Amino acid sequence: MPIGGRLFDRIGARPIVITGTLFISAALLIMSQITLDRPLFVIMLNLFLLGCGMGLSMMTMNTYILNTAPKDLVGRVTPLTNSAQQVIVSFAVAGLTGYLSTHSAAVMADYKGPNPLEAAIGAFGDTFLLTSGFAIVGFVLSLFIRRVKPAVQKGGSSEVTAEESMLAGH
Repeated sequence: MPIGGRLFDRIGARPIVITGTLFISAALLIMSQITLDRPLFVIMLNLFLLGCGMGLSMMTMNTYILNTAPKDLVGRVTPLTNSAQQVIVSFAVAGLTGYLSTHSAAVMADYKGPNPLEAAIGAFGDTFLLTSGFAIVGFVLSLFIRRVKPAVQKGGSSEVTAEESMLAGH
């Protein structure tokens, strides 16, 4: 997240969110192909890729939303975006859990092999594949982010000095 914040100040939201959602999509697609014999370090690297993608895209999108909001509504936008994130995450977790449990039951009922754990992992893989579809939609939407220049005063700071404030008549 700190890296995403620094990059946001230099290059804007679009390339960072595109990169972040690409990382997330790739990580979820890789996770959809998980097997019992996948080495632990590969799974750890994949989770690292997923975390990097989330760190780059989530913080950057929050900052982008605040920068594009009208100044008089920023106090309302912040709690609204936080609440929306909480609600969406709750629905996503509930929906994916429901999908996983229903799909697992169906896959396990149809499984005829020697190791039922393979069927369970297959159900997780299908759930990750579904989730990667949502991430790919996020990636496509990130291509439409417009560049917004934050209001920065002299010296690279958004704070207005007392002298500048007096000159502006505040």
